[in-house]
Amino acid sequence: MLISLAFISTIIMSSKTEGTQLPLNYVSSSSKVKMTPPRDFLHEEELLSNEFDTGSLYWYTKDQDGSPTLWYRVDRMEWTSIVFKKRMQYTDVVLQSVLQKMPTEYTNMNFVLLLDDFSPMQMIKNPRIGPAFLKSFIKSCPSDCLKRAVMVTGTTGHIFYNIIKSIAPKSLVSKITVVKSREVAAPLLVKMGIIGDKDEIPTFLGGDFVHDDKLTKSLSGMLSSLN
Repeated sequence: MLISLAFISTIIMSSKTEGTQLPLNYVSSSSKVKMTPPRDFLHEEELLSNEFDTGSLYWYTKDQDGSPTLWYRVDRMEWTSIVFKKRMQYTDVVLQSVLQKMPTEYTNMNFVLLLDDFSPMQMIKNPRIGPAFLKSFIKSCPSDCLKRAVMVTGTTGHIFYNIIKSIAPKSLVSKITVVKSREVAAPLLVKMGIIGDKDEIPTFLGGDFVHDDKLTKSLSGMLSSLN
């Protein structure tokens, strides 16, 4: 209980006091405003190779309506080697590289967050990561861009969800479905149409489908998985 209280206090204080470079170039897809000049995302990826090697944040496949799905696997974050500035740049590049290239007919995205496999102590040692990621995501993906999100919380991840509710707008929070386990998440993702059928349930959710590292650890791979 003391760890939980310390965790919440640390993260909330960080969200109020820490600044972060937020992406300023994404405008809701409904406005059809393009950034000028275009960014060289592949060059930025080269400069962030260590971050991409974690494979913790990536786009993989589309749902039944053609909307892309973003996956966030906290268990792959390699907490001991985090460099805050580079981690936030990595987050920005992954988000923006796809959002800016989304066809005009696809104005929404899905988001699957796996927050069930980490220690609160990891976040306490890196208190800026959670709030900075949330702020970057909210800035890049306004609520009209998010179609739906599924969050697997376990025990400690539910604390993070409570913090999300205190930071994110209600219009975004209302699109989040929270489940406690991956076993529950797998059939739910199929039912919601985020995953096509049970044959596409990934190995880390108890299925047989492999999210290939060649596709999850590079921008070109992520983009090819969305074609």
